[in-house]
Amino acid sequence: MSDKSYRSRIKIPVILAIIMPMLIGLFFLLKSKYELPALFLFSISANSFIPFPHEPIVIYYGKMYSPFIVSIICGTANCISSVIDYVVFEIIFSHKKITELKGKNKLYKYAEHYFSQTPFWTMVFAGFSPIPFYPFRVIAVASGYYKWKYVISTFIGRVPRYYILAWIGNKYFIDIRYIIILFFVMIIPPLIKIIRSRFHINEL
Repeated sequence: MSDKSYRSRIKIPVILAIIMPMLIGLFFLLKSKYELPALFLFSISANSFIPFPHEPIVIYYGKMYSPFIVSIICGTANCISSVIDYVVFEIIFSHKKITELKGKNKLYKYAEHYFSQTPFWTMVFAGFSPIPFYPFRVIAVASGYYKWKYVISTFIGRVPRYYILAWIGNKYFIDIRYIIILFFVMIIPPLIKIIRSRFHINEL
């Protein structure tokens, strides 16, 4: 693929980068009257390229709605996020330079080898567990894992996680102030990382 063609296709992530913040804005705009649609929109954004933590939001919604409903809504939204991720990463990994780099990187080869042993259940486990999920998404697409299996395994892994978080919010009284504090505590590290990357600030 030529650089010109690649730049043309990479416009998709740029467009998504504009649309995703708009969805976040809709979350705050609609929350008072349309809580569940707002949760659906927010979950798409929070599980794509914007580092908004979803855990405090799911706990908060568990205070108002059935954990089952909350988990299904978030899980369905995550399927949309997974499709977006897959399309974007597929474009990125189609570039000749990225392909060559992938073939030479020993760490990637090592990760891909072990991922390919049980890719479906690896994705399910990663989606459910508190470990960072994004590296597994990247490896799945880079290794050519089937899109539909990628989406289904993400759904199966994420829904129980959402259910547990919503159940915590439903079962235990957690003051909204603490949920807000948790949200900002969780969002600070990824934001710092993005700012450092943007301005090429070296790690101390």
